[in-house]
Amino acid sequence: MSADSSRVPIGEFAAEFDATPRTVRFYEELRLLTPRRKNGRRLYDARDRVRMKLLLRGRRLGFSFDEIREVLDAYDAFRDGGATQARKLLAILKSKREHLEERAREIDAMRAEIANTEKLCRDTLTQSARKSAKPGQRRKKK
Repeated sequence: MSADSSRVPIGEFAAEFDATPRTVRFYEELRLLTPRRKNGRRLYDARDRVRMKLLLRGRRLGFSFDEIREVLDAYDAFRDGGATQARKLLAILKSKREHLEERAREIDAMRAEIANTEKLCRDTLTQSARKSAKPGQRRKKK
């Protein structure tokens, strides 16, 4: 088995992750992926697969590219069973959770404001309908 047997070209690598080669090249431009090159071709290996999995997971969780880079760099720099990477990831997740909780409070406040405004509008329409009803006429119930 040759050293290149586990390395795959960009098209195969992209398909493995349901991505396009353009997306993979974009991640490479951001220095999030660093494939080996042979005869001018990009070849992706097991390290690139791990990085791509972490990268895609980070994107799904709403991480910025800088945050993803921090996690990937920790993965590369520290071979301590992932403890350093886990601490970095926990710090980022804590920040994300706090941000989401703040957004949830803002959304709850907006919902309450919308409900209040809807009630005011309904009350205004009810009062308007009462005023416009002619004396002696009965209003139809809806």
